[in-house]
Amino acid sequence: MKTELDLDLLGKTLESVEKHVDYADIRVNESQNTVIVMKDGKIQEIRSGSDLGACIRVLKQGAWGFSYTTRLDRLDHVAESALKLARALSSDVELAPAEIGTDKVTSNARIKLSDVSLEDKKLVMSEVEQAANLDKVVSTTVNYVDAEGTSIFLNSEGSSITMEENRVALFLNAVAASENGIQFGHKSTGGAKGFEVIESEDLELMGRTAASKAVRLLDASLPPSGRYPIIMDPELTGVFIHEAVGHASEADLILQNDSILKGKMEASIGSPLVTIVDDASMDAFGYYAYDAEGVKTSENVLVQDGTLVSL
Repeated sequence: MKTELDLDLLGKTLESVEKHVDYADIRVNESQNTVIVMKDGKIQEIRSGSDLGACIRVLKQGAWGFSYTTRLDRLDHVAESALKLARALSSDVELAPAEIGTDKVTSNARIKLSDVSLEDKKLVMSEVEQAANLDKVVSTTVNYVDAEGTSIFLNSEGSSITMEENRVALFLNAVAASENGIQFGHKSTGGAKGFEVIESEDLELMGRTAASKAVRLLDASLPPSGRYPIIMDPELTGVFIHEAVGHASEADLILQNDSILKGKMEASIGSPLVTIVDDASMDAFGYYAYDAEGVKTSENVLVQDGTLVSL
């Protein structure tokens, strides 16, 4: 069941705590989620339900306090817990200037995920699974996931942001086998929109593509060892960048000294042919309008001509 988020309640909670601290913010998210797993054409798992989470963060004399709950009727208790934690700690945190924003981001879904029945969601899974049943394919797994909900961010500086959010994805893994061994093929589709993302996909082509890859790999030879010029597959290039640069650029890893990029700002970390951009405002699966601190997303160049310029 969807929980109605009460902006007045959140605002009153923020008012009660902000007079005791230098900064405070509240984040709340509610969502309805569906997960379906199909193995070899048979449904193995269906999970459908609701999630709710709320957290309060305060900054007092340079120290953070944080607390969270899954019940909105406990917000006062959560606020007090965050205050106690901040008072008990000692630190020297200073906030960077940030733009104050008031915005309501409405859903861009043409077909609401909650309006689509489980049967219709299972039908698209069956379609892609059946298309993957090529000769030598011995097993298939199809996963469907979706989420539809609302996020709210309020802070003591005056920001008030409400976002309606949607996310849907369909994944297919095909396994092929022969006397040469076992190989795998994978294909996925998804986006931060409604069910139209799935309906617009050529599901038969998606199934055949994943299965054909697994079958063709059965007869593939091993590449020679050594250093060679290569042509990078765009999807695989994205995976490499995500793992090698994306994670290493995350603020928490930098602060914990767990990133190989710490201390390398303005250093050359790659070929001058390489420029890497992080942009959550793009119309893609990773889209979100504002981050968890109420900052509007935009293009952020991480690597410019091989040089690390941002995190």
